[in-house]
Amino acid sequence: MRRVELLSPAADLRTGILAIDAGADAVYIGPPCFGARAKAANSIHDIEALARHAHFFGARVYATLNTLLKDDELLEAQRLAWQLYGAGVDALIVQDMALLQMDLPPLPLHASTQTDNRSLDKVHFLQGVGFSRVVLARELSLEQIEAISQGCSVELEVFVHGALCVCYSGQCYLSEYLTGRSANRGECAQPCRYSYTLRTPSGQVLSQDRHLLSLRDLNHTPNLRQLLQAGVTSFKIEGRMKDVAYIQNVTAHHSQHLNSLVAQISGLRRSSWGSVECRFTPNPSRTFARPFTEYFLWGRPTTLVCADTPKALGEYIGPVAWVRGRRLGIRTHTQLANGDGLVVITPAGAVGLRADVVENEVVTSHQTLPSIDVGQPVWRNFAKVHTDQLGEGAAVRYLEVEAVLECGDHCELRHISDCGGASGDLACDGEENSQAVQHSTSATATSASPKCGASLTLSVFWGSRPISIAIPIPETTELAKNAEGQRKVWIKQLGISGFQQFKVTRAAVLGDAVPFLPIASINALRRRAMELLVSSVWRVSEAIPPLRMGSCSIPRIPYPTGSPRDFRLNIANHSALDFYRLHGVRGASITPIARFHTQGDELMRTKYCLRYELHLCPRQGACRQASPLILESGGKKLKLLFDCEKCEMVLEKL
Repeated sequence: MRRVELLSPAADLRTGILAIDAGADAVYIGPPCFGARAKAANSIHDIEALARHAHFFGARVYATLNTLLKDDELLEAQRLAWQLYGAGVDALIVQDMALLQMDLPPLPLHASTQTDNRSLDKVHFLQGVGFSRVVLARELSLEQIEAISQGCSVELEVFVHGALCVCYSGQCYLSEYLTGRSANRGECAQPCRYSYTLRTPSGQVLSQDRHLLSLRDLNHTPNLRQLLQAGVTSFKIEGRMKDVAYIQNVTAHHSQHLNSLVAQISGLRRSSWGSVECRFTPNPSRTFARPFTEYFLWGRPTTLVCADTPKALGEYIGPVAWVRGRRLGIRTHTQLANGDGLVVITPAGAVGLRADVVENEVVTSHQTLPSIDVGQPVWRNFAKVHTDQLGEGAAVRYLEVEAVLECGDHCELRHISDCGGASGDLACDGEENSQAVQHSTSATATSASPKCGASLTLSVFWGSRPISIAIPIPETTELAKNAEGQRKVWIKQLGISGFQQFKVTRAAVLGDAVPFLPIASINALRRRAMELLVSSVWRVSEAIPPLRMGSCSIPRIPYPTGSPRDFRLNIANHSALDFYRLHGVRGASITPIARFHTQGDELMRTKYCLRYELHLCPRQGACRQASPLILESGGKKLKLLFDCEKCEMVLEKL
């Protein structure tokens, strides 16, 4: 069976646990440092706790060790890798090739999307030097993804939801140039979300104060089937800086869609186990969301940016019908609620307001409503009712348990476990518990009552592995005079789990000689059995089989000729320099973090094209605009060049 993985972001321990509970097969989380998100660092202790929770359901935890490293940070990064291994993480996501030169723990290495993985040759190279998984560039088409899958054996990971970087990942230096904060060091200032003015070289304004580089959010929900068929293993959600509501909502949404596809397509299974019960209806538009795009999966789309605002718009609900003072009429079929957050797109920009009082399609806000006019589009960027349903307990993940009371002389103590050597301990625990129950029920005995042996068995499947525990009920326990009535009592009480990670899906009493116990004693017996089952699952989960390691099949495999061999190699230390020289890159050198001193330095290369977006591309039949164009923000000017042969746009320092 081929594994299918839904990979969710975890800003911290709590978010990671809630993502697992919402249906994630794996989560990725930042360690104390070097995690490519300076504001999403976590302690080793918290990562260990997250791994323990994930492993209970066969889920995985990947640590992001994917910033560029300086020479004086290499030893610390190596120590951190070993600490993460000790904490139970299942793989490391890395960018800096210096890590491949280190003495690392036996963990699989995943090549971060920051390593700029756009071609089969590049992916094949990464496979050859020891990576077991490669995170592909978001810009690839389905045809390109399929070709890469067919041309290599490494696992492929693809982003299916979340924010998009306008530049090829790992190749953006705009934040460094404008603010001194390096995206490759986890400190991106997100200049792609700034407002810009676009001019011709002669000064003609083509677009004024618009968010011309701010892309829409990716959403591949309609394309999951095609991505599965193309050979993708892991479906990744962006958002380590997003809140709990977003993580729960988007994870549950994609998990449910993947479950449906796995049920329809033979030969597939989810890579973790356990059922998820959502107490809300997932809807990605009702937590943080810009308008959605499928990006370049099916070719070049006509609209990629959300130029009105870089912020979340949520779901479109309809146009303005009328405005009277602080009251707003909206033509909508969407059910609004008091406390919803709304955004109206006006010629002057996005206007946010709170729906303090809602009466059908009429909204009253306590704030003034400037610049709002009839016909302007209204979006809901905060859905109060939906958001209130999210958080602790909104999604519960559990293993399904069968609880069976076997009655009669044929009963035996049975304990099936994959833990090895544990059955004797559990049998002893069961006998002690049973004697306690016998003692608590002795007042109900009559000397003439018949006696028999019975045992309570709890069974669960951990993946394909059965785990069972059995607790004997001593033969001195009296039989119920009303067997059918007592049978119903047993079934009702055994159907109650009392443990969030378990749900009893079958409770049965087999045999005619039903033992009598008060409800309190039945509950005590069930709790003890559940405790033993939890312990058994923990022991099995601690021995979760490791993921496939990559292998360095060709130690000196040459670096692909089609990939950049200049400063875009992102060499920040001598160990990485040695790596690239070993693999045939001549003239490689360490690139200073702040290196932008001369006109013509390339700051960004992107598949997104402003000329195409503004319908000024010669291929669209428009008159040819002069190249370069000038992009200006905050007093700084950037030169836009257009590589029409590759259909790419380049931003340079002017």
